[in-house]
Parts: sequence; structure tokens; C-alpha cells
Amino acid sequence: MSRNFDARSAASEAQHQGRRPAAEYGDTGGMTWSRRFDAPIPLHSGDGIRTLKEAGEYIVGLSKAEQNKQHWQLAAQELMAAAERGGIVMMADIAMRQALAHGCPKAPPAPRKKRGESYRIIR
Repeated sequence: MSRNFDARSAASEAQHQGRRPAAEYGDTGGMTWSRRFDAPIPLHSGDGIRTLKEAGEYIVGLSKAEQNKQHWQLAAQELMAAAERGGIVMMADIAMRQALAHGCPKAPPAPRKKRGESYRIIR
């Protein structure tokens, strides 16, 4: 049994559950490429990616060989899910950050503190 939802029924359902309707947040269903990331994704050039559209344009600007790599394919899938199917923006954010960091050497671990001296108690 499927239910048809429109904007009014979604808003009334939200009010019934004690939540504010999504339209009050400026969100009209959540399916748009203009959705913003929580924090800009930094690029090596010093710029930052702020919206799903900017992230998509960045991926399209890559070479075809680079676009076909698995990490960029995953990032593109998550972007499309967030923009066109109302998916989770944080998942697209994580996928983009991982794709950008792919192949970069990890920072060396912080040096360990010297182990303290052990003392024996003599009685």
C-alpha cells in the first residue's frame, strides 16, 4: 500500500509529529544541486567547494581517465543521490573528501612519548 505525498501533506505530517515543515527551512523537498555542504571542502588551489553543483562541476572538469577511477565514481554517485533523490549531503561530503585525498600520503603519526622510568620499591 503506497501513499502519495505532496508538499502540503508532508508539511501537515511534520506539524502533526511536532516538527517544523521543511519549507520553513527553505527546503522544498531537498532535491536540488544548490544544497550546501556543512563546511567547504578545501582544494589544493586554495578554493573551496561549497555546493553539490560545484562538486559536480569539479568532477566533470577532471580527465575521463580520472573520472573513471573508483573513488571518483563513488563521489559522483553520492552527489547525484544527494541532489536528485534527496540523499544525505554528508555522504556526498565524505565521498568528495576521500576522493580528493586519494593517493595523498598520510601524515606521519605523532611521535610517542618516552616511556616513563619504572621504579622498584625495596623494603
